[in-house]
Amino acid sequence: MNYPAPENRGTLHPGSIVECRGYKDALGNVHGAMMCNAGVMVRNGDDRRFTTARHCWDAVEDQVVYHADRAIGRIIETLGDDLGLVDCAFDFSNELLDIDVTAQVLKKAEEFSAEIFFLWIQHPWGNSDSKC
Repeated sequence: MNYPAPENRGTLHPGSIVECRGYKDALGNVHGAMMCNAGVMVRNGDDRRFTTARHCWDAVEDQVVYHADRAIGRIIETLGDDLGLVDCAFDFSNELLDIDVTAQVLKKAEEFSAEIFFLWIQHPWGNSDSKC
């Protein structure tokens, strides 16, 4: 779904599919093309970025992030080992798509106790649930 399109809320959300298009070699074969999800929008002063898995763009130098066949931004910074920050040209809401919840704070995993922290994820490609 093209979330930035006006008929689809006009806004990207956590869980929206983002992609790296990879690159073509001399024979025309594509390498490094990957899809992953947008994370959450974070702010630092007036700077707004959304998070994504940085490793999905390891194969390319331009770091351009695509959604629904259009360039929506570029990874401009990496936090830690794999948290890419995307400078996005479109509106982004931290409202989750499937449940009435809005992400408000980004916390490190070490701040959570394994005994109390469970996140249920419904895979978009199947009906099974996983807990992480």
